[in-house]
Amino acid sequence: MEFEYGLYREDAPIDRGSSVWEERLPLTRRFPALADAHAPVTFGMYFEAARTFLEKKGMSRCMAALSQKTGSLKDPLHVRTVRICLKKHGEFYHPAKVSLIGNRWVEPFVLNVALSDSGKRILKRETRSLKRLQGIFPRSFVPRVYASGTVSTKAGKYAMFLGDWFEGYHEFHLRRNDQTRRGGVCVWDDTRGARLLSKKREPALYQNIAYVLTSYYDPVTFEEVHPWHHAAGDFVLKVDTKGLQVRLVTVRDYRPMFHPLSGQGEKKATPQAVLDALLLFFLNLSCRIRLDRESGTGEWIWADGECVGPAVVGFFLALGEKAPLPFLPAPLVDCFAAYMGAMNRNDVVELLTALVIHRCRIKDEAVFVLKHLPAHADELVSAFSSLIQTAGKRGRPRRPVSS
Repeated sequence: MEFEYGLYREDAPIDRGSSVWEERLPLTRRFPALADAHAPVTFGMYFEAARTFLEKKGMSRCMAALSQKTGSLKDPLHVRTVRICLKKHGEFYHPAKVSLIGNRWVEPFVLNVALSDSGKRILKRETRSLKRLQGIFPRSFVPRVYASGTVSTKAGKYAMFLGDWFEGYHEFHLRRNDQTRRGGVCVWDDTRGARLLSKKREPALYQNIAYVLTSYYDPVTFEEVHPWHHAAGDFVLKVDTKGLQVRLVTVRDYRPMFHPLSGQGEKKATPQAVLDALLLFFLNLSCRIRLDRESGTGEWIWADGECVGPAVVGFFLALGEKAPLPFLPAPLVDCFAAYMGAMNRNDVVELLTALVIHRCRIKDEAVFVLKHLPAHADELVSAFSSLIQTAGKRGRPRRPVSS
């Protein structure tokens, strides 16, 4: 068995004799020149640590992952080559695509590597969150965790986990058209190059993102996937004969953001508490789904209003699939529709403003979002009203075929 290494592109291998082997890793994609909080790490040290993690106990981690993924037992002798390709430098992780290559077959995995102290803390929390989501949700839009652990090096201890690589999926970001000044979705395709997603595909993108996040929302415990952000590349997309599909590649935490109190001051799932928390989740989702950094690292950018309607549809589709709550007089989706319907535009603006102030920890992000809230509230109320009218005539919307 041999190991191969690649930097960003799998068709451009490097080895110990390459000049880049001794170069330092960038801190993150946005701030490559800043000094990192951890000891200097070279590309070579990164690849050696990744290899050590994969080779531990006679490749048992890789073989267990391969067996789980394919459903059949595998022997290390079946693997001819292990290719480790460092793909990017994120805010907390430096993920690599790990390809196990045999005779006429290839199985890809992701190896997320955390070097900084903050990255290690988040990775530990994320592996716990991902495993929990796998256990409680039958449909999965997130990667499975096959193995996790640490590797000690002369530069310090690195934390890693081996998970699913979503083959054919690509990161995407909003990009402003210089002529129209309108935002479009730019897909970062490794093989075909960066390209704009067609406008006719955009509704499915936002509908599916809202559907995934709402599917993972627990209306009783108020737990949700948080934080998430388009600027971090948390969602990826794929377009094929089945339509447009999305996956959530990271779950940094899964916990309740709010603890609404019952009338007696107790933290429990009363009808009022459930609807209050769900309303805050819905409003926050409608807002954050529009926020990105231009091309992932530039200035803040806001998606066009056409995305609001599909996001509302995706939310209600997932909500309609929630299990009945015995303390509610009707299905949750119907109770919430009535609850939301009682709100006016000023109520929405007031709640959105409070949410942004409470949840946006970056000052310039909050300032940017706040200036968009009045128009967003109009678009959100309009989209909700349109959906309710359509549902009244045709019944509830159907699950997107691309999910």
